[in-house]
Amino acid sequence: MIERLTSIFERLQDPVVLIPLLAGALISWLLARHYWVTPIDMKLRQARRYGKTGFGGAAVPRKAESEIAPIETPLGDFRINGDGTISDLSRRLMWIQAPWGMEWNGEWFVGEPVKINWRDATELFGKGVPLGYPVGALQPAHLEASKFEKGYKRGKCSVSFAGHEDWRLPTADEINRLGFFDPERRLEGYEHSGAPEASALREKLFPILRASDRTYWLWCAHEQGAGMAWAIDGSWPPGDFEAKSQFNVLLVRMF
Repeated sequence: MIERLTSIFERLQDPVVLIPLLAGALISWLLARHYWVTPIDMKLRQARRYGKTGFGGAAVPRKAESEIAPIETPLGDFRINGDGTISDLSRRLMWIQAPWGMEWNGEWFVGEPVKINWRDATELFGKGVPLGYPVGALQPAHLEASKFEKGYKRGKCSVSFAGHEDWRLPTADEINRLGFFDPERRLEGYEHSGAPEASALREKLFPILRASDRTYWLWCAHEQGAGMAWAIDGSWPPGDFEAKSQFNVLLVRMF
């Protein structure tokens, strides 16, 4: 046995044997990397290639707005539409309740989100103006400057869901709204994003999103600069993160 192993080792040292062996291994690795991709990789590739994406083909009849009771809060009124979306009635924003990459089966979302870096997120789904270099977190003036009407550019990929195709990456101001807080609402439980009523409202509107498993790590459409961009990580307001980080994407539209 030892003699056989010694013989094999000696043969592997022969360039005539070693070079074709290494070449074959390299070709196999390249083919595997190119063709054997996970479903998550495939969804990102398809979005880049075709400029279209979605959340699956299942549809559900949408109830009339008059049949859905709004959720009234001190911060505005909301409605769960029953088709995988919620509406912020006060600000006329509609959100998909799950991150991009999950599939709607007609009743709820299944599968896993697609985590992507900020460059991919903004190239595909929309980009806002740079917001400069505030330290740590965005301030009210930066949130005001981030609004959609102040220079937002649509992405290269259209998203089809719930009968609409104008879904996009949220601005910093829009994603900040999901903190559901107002320092003046201390007695009502909305004084900060982790306050009881604010947390309960998020759980009701976005039950899939949880800070504990990082599904609430979400990009917004704005760059800080020097390889940094703005996102939330389960707390608000948005903070600065490396643009190469892999975060989820939550999509919004106006109505």
